[in-house]
Amino acid sequence: MTVSVGPACHPEHGTTRQQLVDAADTALFEAKAAGKNVVRTAPSRSNPAPREVQ
Repeated sequence: MTVSVGPACHPEHGTTRQQLVDAADTALFEAKAAGKNVVRTAPSRSNPAPREVQ
């Protein structure tokens, strides 16, 4: 079993529910594209690139 995760946090990644869902979705897409067992945080509003968490 493997897991890919794309977390998003208020207010760094968005201030509305939809912004947070969109940010988490972007991070999850990036995590899945990077392979198995990957965590990528959502892009922050000040730094738009998703970040890998180890």
